Amino acid sequence: MVKMTRNAIGCLLSTNSKGEVPPLGQKMLVTISYATPRKRRRMQPTTLELVSEYYDSIQELSDKGLVQFDTDVYRLTERGKKFLCELRSRWGAYAV
Repeated sequence: MVKMTRNAIGCLLSTNSKGEVPPLGQKMLVTISYATPRKRRRMQPTTLELVSEYYDSIQELSDKGLVQFDTDVYRLTERGKKFLCELRSRWGAYAV
């Protein structure tokens, strides 16, 4: 699962149900959650495949230049940040 919050838009942390980083190429579901503007930690998660017609693996995210790898942390590139902004406008409050 990949968990993202509005306050942590700079990186994607990806683990499976055992808390391990999934192998490259493994399909992933994305839990998108957010904090309110007042920074209360009111999280409202929703689960969807991260625009599955575009990306269905961590490797694909990297191939498209949206993330770069740093051990088990996937940091967003500028292009990735723009993509997430587009997601936010499309999905409203449910997108980071």
